[in-house]
Amino acid sequence: HLRMASAAAESQKQLNDDLASLNRVRNRLSESTDDRLSKVLPALLPKLLPRLETYTAETFTSKSFQQTRSQAIGQICGILAHAVERIKGNPSVSARELSEAVVPFINSNSALASTWSLSFLSIDIQRQSHGDCSLSKSSMASLIRCVDSLYHEAVQQTPTVFPSRLFNASWLLLDSFMLASKSPAMMDFDMDYSHTELKWQSQKIDSWEALVETDAVLATNENGHGFFHLMMDLLLLPLSLPSPERRQTGISDFGLMRLAHRCGHVSQRKNDWKRKNQTRWTESAAIYIRHLKLAALRCAIWPVGNGLFQEKDQDKATVVSALASSFNSMHGRLGMDFINKSSKECSWAVACSLLILMIGDKTALLVLDAFLLKHQKSQIWESILGEISRDDFMQRPPLPVEVAEVVSSFLLTRKLPQRPINDKTKQYGKLLIDLCLALIDDSNGRISTIISLDEQKY
Repeated sequence: HLRMASAAAESQKQLNDDLASLNRVRNRLSESTDDRLSKVLPALLPKLLPRLETYTAETFTSKSFQQTRSQAIGQICGILAHAVERIKGNPSVSARELSEAVVPFINSNSALASTWSLSFLSIDIQRQSHGDCSLSKSSMASLIRCVDSLYHEAVQQTPTVFPSRLFNASWLLLDSFMLASKSPAMMDFDMDYSHTELKWQSQKIDSWEALVETDAVLATNENGHGFFHLMMDLLLLPLSLPSPERRQTGISDFGLMRLAHRCGHVSQRKNDWKRKNQTRWTESAAIYIRHLKLAALRCAIWPVGNGLFQEKDQDKATVVSALASSFNSMHGRLGMDFINKSSKECSWAVACSLLILMIGDKTALLVLDAFLLKHQKSQIWESILGEISRDDFMQRPPLPVEVAEVVSSFLLTRKLPQRPINDKTKQYGKLLIDLCLALIDDSNGRISTIISLDEQKY
């Protein structure tokens, strides 16, 4: 008890000293000229953001400590808000040095530190979209980690209010794909997008270099499920709205809300979100989204074996390519080229994941739950899709018919692994049969009958 009291007193003293120091910093910053500001901020931000992390992690509960901590957090947020306003209003203040300073805090455990870091990075991306379209070092890797961790939180506990930090990070990650391809990011969807016509030149595709840095690949390999679902949502996004009775977009309500986030005018509460109220894309925005789909898919899969999805994530590259494959778009042709250059063998995980997407999460879970009752720790689909949410808001409906037909053609032209033949592969074979039969008809309780015929399947 004495040690705890001593530690609490020491923390209170340190916090009081910090608060006094922050008051002085805020006063000096408000008096600094713009020339001075560009020199001070790159050194100041790496000191302020760790303090936010520390203050939000403190566990002492005395009233005086909590009050002082709240004041200190308020002072730091005031300093950062002042800096953001000064930078936005003065293009002469470099945003690149600031974005590089905050990159390590984008995926911070402190929501405040992460949110402010995303704000500074957003300014840099906006500036670069009107400049040489360069990307600050390691920002793509940090954004991938941020999207993955926040998406995992959303799956574990679906939020009642949309997670703005996840949505912001998701769009900044998409912006980074555009900058990686040396194209401007469209951050204001109320403005026209200056574009050039997309032309496909298949004879030159083999000369396309990898657009992503090694640290971004490593970040994807750590988890990649949040980024993977963002990629699927983007590729499946219809640029014209389906009729109200046609829900088969392949995108969850959560995914549609995330993609509509930058357009604004969407409800912040999931219970108020209606598919019939989806944002209608302007002609300019639709053109931009087509460019974005190509840039994002190129970063994810191309060149074969050298995109973000490589090595153990090669199956993810196969799935997004199969979903995108089409003669009707540039990203669709890129997906087809990837499929044509890839192995003719289809892994069990890819086959299972594609069938789940065709069926939709709600129906697929009936099959998967029954499978896991008999075969625990055999979640082969989670290496690609991750954990499937139990919340309707997060669940994907079945793929659109036209996409499902492409996926079916892919599966019919690929062989499953022939070796080894053992109990595990027999289990996977039975699971694929269950998923295929569920795809035929799940409307009259036939799934329970199908599942009970386990011994006849293999």
